[in-house]
Amino acid sequence: MKFLLTAAGLLALSAGSMFADPLTLDGPWLEFQFGGVGSFAFGCGGTCSLTTNPVAIQSTTAPFTFTGPGLVEVVDLFLAGDTFTVFDNGVGVGNTSAVALSGSNACIVFGPPVAGDIGCSLGNPLYSKGFFNLLGPGSHSITIQATQVLDPNNQTNRAAAIALRDPIVPEPATMVLMGGGLVLLGFKFRRKA
Repeated sequence: MKFLLTAAGLLALSAGSMFADPLTLDGPWLEFQFGGVGSFAFGCGGTCSLTTNPVAIQSTTAPFTFTGPGLVEVVDLFLAGDTFTVFDNGVGVGNTSAVALSGSNACIVFGPPVAGDIGCSLGNPLYSKGFFNLLGPGSHSITIQATQVLDPNNQTNRAAAIALRDPIVPEPATMVLMGGGLVLLGFKFRRKA
């Protein structure tokens, strides 16, 4: 079984952009589903539960791609407790925040229709989220692996969302000030030695 999970993971990480959906800068959220622990995100194909605040696009396919720098946001939806590892071109770039398997439904809007509230999930510490500042040029291919799954038997509540925002780039003046401070610290410690 472990071999099959590893093989499936390698296949997902090596998937070409032929089957990928593009993330657009400051574009809409894209909703995705996932299986049990170790599974990789896959597209909803319109089968995910609805989202609100804002409404996410459901007709997506992983991996999610973009070119140039960007800030990738990933957030768990519906029942709280799922966490993820995010990969860029097969290299791990980080994990979403660690959360307890609370099963909180604080960010579910109860019908009709039932929907996951993205804005609520982003602001609620019970829901796992991550912000990944990818400054490198070139093409990015984002894959997402589930590392903790609250309810592996309930496919409806296994959904999350991803979006691309402007990257956080340090201002040149900040870099000059930081560099100057490091030089002064270097002189201070050199004088003491």
